[in-house]
Amino acid sequence: MKAKTIITTTIISIVGIIICNNHVSALEYSSSAGINFTINPSISVSVSGDLIIDELAPGSSQDSNIITVAVATNSLAGYHLSTTVGTSNTNYTDLRLNSNDNTNKFTNLTTNKASLANFNDNTWGYSYSTDSGTTWISGNISSTVTGYNGLPLDNNDSGTTGITLIDTEESTSTNPIQFKIGAKASNVQAAGEYTNTINFYAVTYQEPLSLADSYAAAGKIMYNGYYKMQDMSPAICATATEGSELRVIDIRDNNDYSIAKINGHCWMTQNLRITHTENQPEGTILGQGSNFNANSIVFDGDLALGNNYVKAYYHIPTNLELEASSLTTNEIGVYYNFCAASAKSGDGACSENEAYSGSENICPANWTLPTSNQIINITNNTAIFSPIYGGFYDNGVLNYPVSRGNWWSSTAYGPGDQYVLRHINSQLEVGGWVKYVGRYIRCVVNS
Repeated sequence: MKAKTIITTTIISIVGIIICNNHVSALEYSSSAGINFTINPSISVSVSGDLIIDELAPGSSQDSNIITVAVATNSLAGYHLSTTVGTSNTNYTDLRLNSNDNTNKFTNLTTNKASLANFNDNTWGYSYSTDSGTTWISGNISSTVTGYNGLPLDNNDSGTTGITLIDTEESTSTNPIQFKIGAKASNVQAAGEYTNTINFYAVTYQEPLSLADSYAAAGKIMYNGYYKMQDMSPAICATATEGSELRVIDIRDNNDYSIAKINGHCWMTQNLRITHTENQPEGTILGQGSNFNANSIVFDGDLALGNNYVKAYYHIPTNLELEASSLTTNEIGVYYNFCAASAKSGDGACSENEAYSGSENICPANWTLPTSNQIINITNNTAIFSPIYGGFYDNGVLNYPVSRGNWWSSTAYGPGDQYVLRHINSQLEVGGWVKYVGRYIRCVVNS
């Protein structure tokens, strides 16, 4: 009688809750009565048993029993379920006769096999079903490839390198996964139990947060009825839902602005309209990282050209200009030349050819001028970005007040030019334009 080989794969690492900083969040809510409470997402995964292949004879192939993997969670944002094999300590994906035996083993499949009959000798693989066993597939949840394949190594004990079995952001209710393995033995194979560890990981997704919720979750407080622009951070922006909008206040001059999350970044969706003042609150100087000298700005003045230098100036639209453009000061904002946009400090001498360092700008603290790539990417989001026609200001003249809009970027186009986002005939385009002309500013926060 031929010896029988028994393959037993025991699941010893069933992970019910994995808490990741970038996935699971707790949001604090406050009632008008001053009662605070916190809702934490919970998640658990259950597995119906072990995977066992009984009495696998040499030269034959066989499926294991079928186990059921189910997830329960209270997260309205859904969850992610993945599976791996092995651990970072074992560092192998095969099934071994014992942990130290690298000779007697069944090797993890490296390519898809449509059926057990296609297996090579001494190989094993997994297969799963999302339709109660009607169809058995391998690969990530979107896969339509039937049959078996190998599982990736769990090299970081977190499941992030695993095969995705469930991925839902819309519903917490999904059918359980049915899961099995198959194996084929050679004609001569040592008898015994061949084992490894299969892991299942379930992680909740973060529930969608508005920008206001993201401020609140970060513990920020309001100022004059608004959240502060200066309290914005990449972390706050990152947790907010794409397209979320909020009105915030710039505490340097108490102007309030609408902002929105667009393409993964938080943008001002109104033009900046700060004007220089002598007595600004401590820590809220005009340009972050610089002290603006009172002599470094020309108010509503023509450009002062001389010795290849221009003064940093801005222009506040006059009533006649507003009437010509059919807009308000809040809509147009203020026209800044690039020396003012980049908040050059000192005696006001700002070379037209001077490169922007990125460390100084006229935006509120924690905000910055957008890069050329960021303004290029914004061209597909005109509805949220809300571009307006207000022209540009050049040497005492407001040009194209009803047919063009112009916004600075932080990226140099050439020695005397800067990348600019232009709004012309209802189309957004990006190009290089001179630095001494007055244009608008929309600041951005990277997430």
